[in-house]
Amino acid sequence: QLLLHQPFFGHLTLGLELKELSPAELEALPPECRTMATDGKHLFYSPAFVSRLDPKVLQTILAHETLHCALGHLWRKETRQHMKWNYATDYAINLMLKKEGFAIPANCLCDDKFNGMEAEVIYNKLPDQKPKGSLMDSHDKWPSDGKKDKKQSEPQNNSEGNQDQPQPQNGNE
Repeated sequence: QLLLHQPFFGHLTLGLELKELSPAELEALPPECRTMATDGKHLFYSPAFVSRLDPKVLQTILAHETLHCALGHLWRKETRQHMKWNYATDYAINLMLKKEGFAIPANCLCDDKFNGMEAEVIYNKLPDQKPKGSLMDSHDKWPSDGKKDKKQSEPQNNSEGNQDQPQPQNGNE
C-alpha cells in the first residue's frame, strides 16, 4: 500500500530487510524499540504491534523509520546524546511526512518552528530535558484498527539508562 500511495517512500522502504522480532529479541531491546526500529539495514518489527495497526498508520510508521535511514540519522549522530538526537531527528522527519500528506498524530514531535531545519540544527536548539510530545518511534499513542493485543503492553518512551550507547534508531524506531 505504501508503494501505491507514496511510491517514493515505498521504494526506499524496499531497501530495508524486514526482520520479525521474536519475544526473546523484543525483551532484549530498550522499551522504546519494541514496536518498530531500524539499524540502517533492517526494519525490525513486532508482529503483535504491526497486526493491530490501521493500514494508514502503518504506512506512516514505515515511512518514518525509512527516513531515519535515508537521511543518515544513524550515522550522523556522532557523539550526541542518544535520546536528544532521536527527538531532533523525529522533529525533522515528522515535518517532512506532514508536508507529504501523512497523518501525524497531534501528540508526536512535530513543530513548525523547526521547518526546513536539519536534525543537527534542531538538536542544538532543543533543551536537554525531554520535550513535550511523543517520539513517533515509541508508537505509544498510535490508533489501532480495533484489534486487541493480549500479550504486548504498550511501550513507554523510556529515556532512562545509558543513552550514549549505540542503539537502533527507534522505534524507532
